[in-house]
Amino acid sequence: MISPSHSTKVFMCRKPVDFRSGYDRLANICKMLVKQNPYDGSVFLFFNRDYTRAKIIYYDGTGAVMIWKRLEAGRFKLPQISPNNDFASINGTDLLVILEGLNAQSLNRNKKKSWVPQPELRASAV
Repeated sequence: MISPSHSTKVFMCRKPVDFRSGYDRLANICKMLVKQNPYDGSVFLFFNRDYTRAKIIYYDGTGAVMIWKRLEAGRFKLPQISPNNDFASINGTDLLVILEGLNAQSLNRNKKKSWVPQPELRASAV
């Protein structure tokens, strides 16, 4: 499968898509609805009408990749996002949780902000 890092851009489509769609049609949806380039390394996640199947598309630098997953029991549980958006930006961890069929909302997460390195303070020349 894929192992996205925390810096991987992941876009999840809330609106179900026709699962007969191949990479090119899904990539066109990305261009039209999200205004994102499907060939920039971002990951795009789509679902069928019943939320029992998911398709992921991304470009790995050498070619187009499409992954298809069907849950044998249950449905994919989407995180709460604004109902006004057809697409939502999620992180790589949420992508993996969703694909496991787990509920991302019920996970206990550390509420602290992520650590970001601070620029070094330069000592003034004496």
